Amino acid sequence: SVMVITEIDPTNNPGEYRIEFNTTFLNNLNPCDLEIWFNWTKGQLPLYENKSLIVTVYPAQRQTVVEWNPLPVTPYDELVNLSIIYRDSASGDPIANSSQLYISIQETVTYQIYYDAPNTRFLIELDTSSWTPGDWTFHINITWVGKPFYQNRTSVAVHITVRYRYTELTHGGYTPTQFANNLTIVFSYRDIDDYTTAGMQGGTLTLDASLLGYYWVDDNGDGTYIVTLNTAVFGSLGTFMVNATIAYGGTRYCENATDTFYLTVVERRTQLTSELPSLTPYLSQANITVTY
Repeated sequence: SVMVITEIDPTNNPGEYRIEFNTTFLNNLNPCDLEIWFNWTKGQLPLYENKSLIVTVYPAQRQTVVEWNPLPVTPYDELVNLSIIYRDSASGDPIANSSQLYISIQETVTYQIYYDAPNTRFLIELDTSSWTPGDWTFHINITWVGKPFYQNRTSVAVHITVRYRYTELTHGGYTPTQFANNLTIVFSYRDIDDYTTAGMQGGTLTLDASLLGYYWVDDNGDGTYIVTLNTAVFGSLGTFMVNATIAYGGTRYCENATDTFYLTVVERRTQLTSELPSLTPYLSQANITVTY
């Protein structure tokens, strides 16, 4: 039966009844009028009259909650998964995927939704290139259509932090360089999140301001840069610390980077030669040509 009628306490409180029925008996969430009849058996004392009343039942949506784990800080232009569970508050059970269930994000962002059936959860794959680096909030709408009339959850606010892509600037090997000669050194500007130099061209690489005019930079177009430095700028021999800085020039919000190298400037190598002198008589002046 769809309805159970029970007299609550016939001994101490006769005439009080509990009427129970499952709301699946109702077709929608519209108010429903139930006409209830209390009929006394005809001819039986004390001959009570029959009565009826109308009770209006107001069905309500099944209460729900949305659970999710905070998103990790994620670099720009990467994918990150948001795990959410749509749960029936009354039963405590997660709500499975259905053709009656619709999930969307209010803001204009790039995302895909996948269903993880074994865990009864939804994975929203977000592309962080939808934002710029910083702290952001987006809003999820979860809508259920039809029975069993789960409560919709709209404008569920989720926080996301998008960071700049981590980078590093490193240099290749080199040797001590003679004073006033050119040192050639290769720098690699690498995206650590992808661990590649691809796409890292177009940066602006500079050395210490005091070296301006004594070096030039060639961009190889693959994230590597050739720096040529004339050691005459140091004005003396010794070991000198040189700082290199590169400013990112692309569109993926990569961090700028720095590097330091130590250059040893040594004496210029020389050569001393002489021509073989011609035969000269004894007690005569001999001429020897020496080249330094």
